[in-house]
Amino acid sequence: MQLKRQREHDELHAQWPCRGPEIDRLVGLLREPELGLPLFVHGPSGCGKSSVVRGVLDTLGLPFAAVDCTASCTARLLFETALNKLHRHQPCAANGYVSWSPCDSNAVFVAGIQEALAEQGRVCLLLEHAEELVRQEELLATLLALCAATTLPNGDGPSSRRSPSQRRLRRLRRGMPAAFQCSERVHELTLQEYSQDKPYLIQFRGKGDDYCKQMEPLKEQLREELGLDIRCFEVWYESKNLELLQKLDRGRCGGVPFFYNKRSRRFICGATTYDNLKAWALCEPCEPFLPPPNINQDNQPEPNKVQKFFGGLKAMAEEKMRRGSDEDDDDDDED
Repeated sequence: MQLKRQREHDELHAQWPCRGPEIDRLVGLLREPELGLPLFVHGPSGCGKSSVVRGVLDTLGLPFAAVDCTASCTARLLFETALNKLHRHQPCAANGYVSWSPCDSNAVFVAGIQEALAEQGRVCLLLEHAEELVRQEELLATLLALCAATTLPNGDGPSSRRSPSQRRLRRLRRGMPAAFQCSERVHELTLQEYSQDKPYLIQFRGKGDDYCKQMEPLKEQLREELGLDIRCFEVWYESKNLELLQKLDRGRCGGVPFFYNKRSRRFICGATTYDNLKAWALCEPCEPFLPPPNINQDNQPEPNKVQKFFGGLKAMAEEKMRRGSDEDDDDDDED
């Protein structure tokens, strides 16, 4: 049994990298039938919530019905879709395109779930886009109370062999929904890469960018003092590097330079001070936005001859306008 669980663990982690904590918690909650907790997994769109849950359920061998709450906009449609999948029923021409059972009431749906439990022992209902249920309070209340209502019929199965205290504990546990966040996948080092001392400090830069040039002496100072190298990715001419920047940035910075620490997952937007860069490199707390005090002066280019000429003309024109304004004021005072 222990070898089987270890094999399942390795398969899931290999299939979904960077999802170790979420997978382990899901497996721990879903493996034990005594818990029977309603789970709410939330996170950014496209971060793999449904796929990870499906993978865990498949690996554990748990029958489940996945229902999209956006497509199933009514309670009856949601109930009938779920029962069709749990009972492996496909509406088609041969059966007149009818569902496994018309769900005219909540009781019909609960009876269908109980029948699936009697046949398969245990089933799971996977509701995608479950936030849509907030608009249907009665449906949400029915689903949350479903765990307490779906005991095996006629006293058959494991529940009949439990003591009253065990059944009471099970009902209490069933009443506590569990929720955890599935964060967006980020670029990070594997354990093997850690052991091989792979670079974990990265910078995204643009060729010819003034702020990136300003950070070069600070990076050199960091290398001399601490022996830390920062791996650079050019994003203005390399589309793959730009995609990686967008994945790590997630709209927080939107430009270069962008510094990212794969160990601490801390980042810095734009040019910064040496002390802040050093704290970032040492995986210590740092400020995401802390420009150096001389950033504006350092990035002011020396004006050329043409710019100086037009600058002088502008100054002369402003001076004449000022004098004309003063003379008008004097005339008004005399009047």
